[in-house]
Amino acid sequence: MDDLNSIKRLISKLKPIETLGVLAIYSGVFRKKKLQITEPGLELIQYLFLTTKQVKSPQLPSSEQIIKLIDYSNCVLESFVSNRAQDVIEHKNTNLKMAAELARLGAQNYRNWSYTSETIEIISEMINPISDYVNKQSGYNLEGLSIIVKHIFTRNIGETHFFSDLKENHLDDLSEDEFINLILLDENLYRLINRYWLDLNLLSKNSKVNKEELVKLADALSFCFDGNLMSLEDVYNKNIITLKPFVKVSQDNYVLFSITAINSFYMEIIGDLVSGERKSLECFNRRRSKYIELKTFEVFKKYFPSCEVYNDFHIDNMSSNQKDIIVKFGDIIILIEVKSNGINKGVRNSGVLSLKKFLDDTIVSAHHQTLELKNKIENQSIVRLADTKDIRFIIDPLKTRKIYRLVVLFRELGGLHTNLRNFKELTGDLGNDISVITLTDLMVVFDILSSQSERLDYLLQRLKLESNVDYIGDEVDLLGYYLLNRFDIDFSKYQGKKVKFEGYSESIDRYKSSALTSSKLEKPRFEISPYWKKLIAEIEHSLGVNSRPIISQLYRFNVSDQLKLYDEFKLIFTDVKFHIDPQHYQCIDVVDEKSRVLIRFIAIKFEKMSSFKESEKMIEQVRCQSYSKIFVLYLNSMKNGEYAGGIALSTKNNKKRKTKPLIIK
Repeated sequence: MDDLNSIKRLISKLKPIETLGVLAIYSGVFRKKKLQITEPGLELIQYLFLTTKQVKSPQLPSSEQIIKLIDYSNCVLESFVSNRAQDVIEHKNTNLKMAAELARLGAQNYRNWSYTSETIEIISEMINPISDYVNKQSGYNLEGLSIIVKHIFTRNIGETHFFSDLKENHLDDLSEDEFINLILLDENLYRLINRYWLDLNLLSKNSKVNKEELVKLADALSFCFDGNLMSLEDVYNKNIITLKPFVKVSQDNYVLFSITAINSFYMEIIGDLVSGERKSLECFNRRRSKYIELKTFEVFKKYFPSCEVYNDFHIDNMSSNQKDIIVKFGDIIILIEVKSNGINKGVRNSGVLSLKKFLDDTIVSAHHQTLELKNKIENQSIVRLADTKDIRFIIDPLKTRKIYRLVVLFRELGGLHTNLRNFKELTGDLGNDISVITLTDLMVVFDILSSQSERLDYLLQRLKLESNVDYIGDEVDLLGYYLLNRFDIDFSKYQGKKVKFEGYSESIDRYKSSALTSSKLEKPRFEISPYWKKLIAEIEHSLGVNSRPIISQLYRFNVSDQLKLYDEFKLIFTDVKFHIDPQHYQCIDVVDEKSRVLIRFIAIKFEKMSSFKESEKMIEQVRCQSYSKIFVLYLNSMKNGEYAGGIALSTKNNKKRKTKPLIIK
């Protein structure tokens, strides 16, 4: 209590907008120093400013006072976390309570689980079609809300935007005190705070949205102190400021210092906004559910252009249960269920039963739905007919090697959902063929990865990682880790350990932060040699979805191995190219001992393997070898090793078995 009274006395003497502005800038940019302020900490201080009476002539804060506020907020939040941790320890089932507490922390405090570009896209696409109806029912113009959000986000997009003209100061080299003093300089402070400023009169003119409608929205999203003080723990736990993050400064002017509140909780904010009018809330909930499923379908259609992608389909007849999405990628099928459920208050309060209900309604429900369909396909040897509203397609189990399952959630649980082991005591064992991802993470993953083959490889490799490593990790950190090694790691090193994947998203963060600026950065990529990239692209172009097996193997080569192989290729290309015999060839065999896969690269003189008379001989040479899979790739030496065709054999370690080769052009 003494600390609280002390901090209130300090707050009463400081200019609110300027102080919160400095804290917001520090929170949004200065992440590499030991002293950090979290977004919940910033919101806690904002609440104290809004509920503390100011002296007549408040002053600008000093760096010392800013640091004191940061220390205070960190101490308060650490105390809350410590108290809750003690409750977990004393609970009759510590493991279940711990899972619920971690889920609460993820649901309440995990921020920026959606990048600004995805948030703007989703809010606009989701609410604009229902804006007129909701406006008539509740008086809130949701289209105006999407305009406000876009306006705010395009003014606040990270360090490169804030400090593009301050680079000579080498921000990373500054101490906390030096950095705060840099913000407090007259030429910086108000220019930087202006990024958080919302002038609705000006915005109305630029957007042609009625100013009164914008003001009504901003007022509804501004916390108004009614004289009843809440305990700081209630402020922290109930996310008071996150649902009403705006601060009204004057008639048409507002500030929004907690940008992440909008970016992370916009679904809850919109739901809370329209909750007072039943028809509006029902309309919004219906639209949310329909939109998220449709958006997931559109994402797969966009990023898997050569695949069969269907939604709202039935097996055998239209009277069967409707399934969400199916993706057919060569011999692979992915069954996808989409769940748009929000996080209820029970989960926010670390309720074990509430968390179990959320998991049952989302992940477990999707597990049963997809497993039923998977079994129906796998347990039959006949072609199944499937129908959508507009088209009929077939599912042939004899041409299907593997069926995978994917659950797409809308709401983030702080990265816990990326590994189902984290909830195993509540969900049971759901199998090793199912994974969970959020819609916004799915959009980012597919945008970053360069081809449909690489996107499928990510999904399958991530599933393998989840099956072999007990980890906690945000999806974008996992993506960053994949771009380092494609998850081709020694899993045995992680046995018996709880691994935390973090710190791998930095290059992706920078790229996404630049999406709304004129200086958009290049996408981060897995390092790949020019020849390997060209070869994979040629195979994918030539074979389409049938390229998956061989490209999956080519992805297992790191850049060092690629370069070494290419040096060997150049030697045999030269030998074949200048040899007098038109049928002359050279071979290089590469064996993956772990998976027992052989790839034979054959350098020939022709554009097409069909012109090479020794092709049958090559098949006979490798057919009897004891490998699980064998690939023969022909490379045209006359054109620097362009792809000239290939053969895939599956021997299943049976030397006597004569498997009919799959000719892949």
